[in-house]
Amino acid sequence: DERIEFDSAGDISVLGAKFGIGTSSPYGALDVQTTTRSQIVTSLADDAALWVTNTGQETGGSSLQVYTNSAHTGTRNVCKITNDHPSAVGTTALYVQQDSTGPAAYFSGNVGIGTEAPAYTGLHIHNSSNQLGITGTNTGVAGTDGFGIAVISSNIVQIIQKENADMEFY
Repeated sequence: DERIEFDSAGDISVLGAKFGIGTSSPYGALDVQTTTRSQIVTSLADDAALWVTNTGQETGGSSLQVYTNSAHTGTRNVCKITNDHPSAVGTTALYVQQDSTGPAAYFSGNVGIGTEAPAYTGLHIHNSSNQLGITGTNTGVAGTDGFGIAVISSNIVQIIQKENADMEFY
């Protein structure tokens, strides 16, 4: 029972069919294919420009998956999140929250923070202040809490205890 419905508010619904833009044989419920740079462009002034919701009870798979099968061998971003609005100072470009068990984020392969080309296996953190701070639920979150690792002049490495407690090594 495939049909297109138009309601009095001007909304269009495609029921019982796959909907293709730029293709005569859509792969999924909505398939957008083009040879131009942007495939889907959204804009909304006061809310999320793109909202993906999965209310199903799936036992595997992904609610949102970004996939590329490009033969491009240069530097490329499979998923790039940018907030470059001039008044967005202090906002968070990526926020990951897990409301149930399991990891909030899972990375396979080398992960770079502050670098597009991680040179270390696992995790590579690079920043201009040459410091890494770690805080937790027992420490507070201010710059005077937790402990830090820093590379100071002459490439001397410091481990800095910022809590009023002993430092233990096991």
